[in-house]
Amino acid sequence: YYTTNFSDAYVSNPLMYAHNLYLNNELVTDLVIPEGVYPLMFSFAGCLSIRTAKIVGSSYYTIYPFANCDGLYEIYGANSTSVTSGQMSGKGSAVSVHISGTSRKVVRGDFEFIKGDDGVNYLVGYTGDSEEITLPESIDGEDYVVFNRTFANNSKIRKLTVSDGVSKIGVAAFQSCESLEEIDFGNGIKEIGVAAFNGCRSLKTITVPDSVQKIEANAFTACDSLLIATIGTGLTKIAEDAFSECYRLVEVVNNSEI
Repeated sequence: YYTTNFSDAYVSNPLMYAHNLYLNNELVTDLVIPEGVYPLMFSFAGCLSIRTAKIVGSSYYTIYPFANCDGLYEIYGANSTSVTSGQMSGKGSAVSVHISGTSRKVVRGDFEFIKGDDGVNYLVGYTGDSEEITLPESIDGEDYVVFNRTFANNSKIRKLTVSDGVSKIGVAAFQSCESLEEIDFGNGIKEIGVAAFNGCRSLKTITVPDSVQKIEANAFTACDSLLIATIGTGLTKIAEDAFSECYRLVEVVNNSEI
């Protein structure tokens, strides 16, 4: 998608609009770029389905290959560092970039975690199929963040319990979980991220605990069954359109100073 105009290259990639990449009718979540194939300018820009990317062998200098890949959490392989070298990086949202030939993801029951280069633990995958899930209390005794898009488009979850070890829910983490009816946010969470529960159309009530300090943009957009929202005392920020398109919302109990 090379062009002398960056913005033209960015919008020319069809993945910016389709968001999901398929190969032989299978959704690509774990991408492998083989020897001799070079990701260049905006190669996978806007692809939301990719969760990991392994770069085998050498690679040319690359410009924003994973821009706006919000679900990408790990880039690894012999030349993974070329993706993030210099000003023209483009690692998307990846929190772990390393030259090891194997992923650093670890499995705990039905849940998958990775420790980011920033030292933060991230919940990056769920392999179960339960209608009611309780997020783990910790990962090896440490708190963690629910990573971007980890539960997005899950059609089975009806009840969610967020344990106190969860400090943040990331971008679109539960987006379009249309069966989700009930959330217990626990008492440890500090931030509800951008579009975290966007399109959870079965939610009728939510209680945001006192521990939450920020509700980011579009966090509950298009939760169009939501009737009552109760906001705790600790909130210092409600971003733009946090509750947009909640057409049935008739009561907001605001216990904060906002």
